[in-house]
Amino acid sequence: ILSGLVGSEMCIRDRFDIAPPDDLEAKAALLRAELGSRPTFIAASTHMGEESLVLNVFTELRREFPDLLLIIAPRHTHRTPEICTMVTDADLSFSLRSGDEPGDVDVFLLDTMGELSYFYAASDVAFIGGSFAAIGGHNFLEAVIARVPVVMGPHLSSIEDIVAQFVNQKALCLVDSKEQFTSTVHQLLLKVEDRDAMVQRACDVHKHNAGALESTLDLVLAQLD
Repeated sequence: ILSGLVGSEMCIRDRFDIAPPDDLEAKAALLRAELGSRPTFIAASTHMGEESLVLNVFTELRREFPDLLLIIAPRHTHRTPEICTMVTDADLSFSLRSGDEPGDVDVFLLDTMGELSYFYAASDVAFIGGSFAAIGGHNFLEAVIARVPVVMGPHLSSIEDIVAQFVNQKALCLVDSKEQFTSTVHQLLLKVEDRDAMVQRACDVHKHNAGALESTLDLVLAQLD
C-alpha cells in the first residue's frame, strides 16, 4: 500500500515539479523590449482547429485593442506553414521567430523550441491549447510559474487531477465558446488588477501543492524506512 502511495504521490508531484529558468526575468525583459510596448496575447500548444478560433478571437479583440499582438506557439512546429496560410487568409501580417524580427506585425509565430517560458513571461494573457480541440488539455503550470494569467477551453481530461483546484480558487479561467473566450481575454487585457490578482492566486495554489506534496512524500517515505 505504501509503495502504491509513493507512486501516486510521485505522479502528481511530477505535475508540480516545474521550476522557472534562472534567466526567466532577464530574458522576458529582453523579449518585451523586442516585441514593443504592445498588449500581448499568447496561444500556446495549439492544435488543428484551435488556431482558427484564436484568430477569430484576436480579430474581435483588435476592435478595442488595435495594437494587440498575437503570439502563436503550435504544439507541433511542423504545422507552421499551415498556420501561416491561415493568418494570411485572415488578412493579418506575421513574422516567424526562426527568421524575422517581430516588427510591426499582427501575429508572431513561435516556430522554435525551448523558449515558451520566456514568451509566457513576456505576455499579458495566455491560452493553453489542446483544450478546445478534444485532446484533453496540456499542462499549464509552465505559464503559471511565468506569472501570466491562463485561459483554457472545456476539454481537460488529461489534467483534471490538477486543474480543479485552480478553477476553485479562481486562479484559472475556463471558457467553452468563442464569445466567452473573447470576453474573458478582453476583461484580462482591460484590467491589470484582475490579471495580477489571478496570477497571485495561481502562484499560491502552485506553491501550496508543491509544498504539501513534498511533505506528504517525506511522511510516506519515513514509514518505509
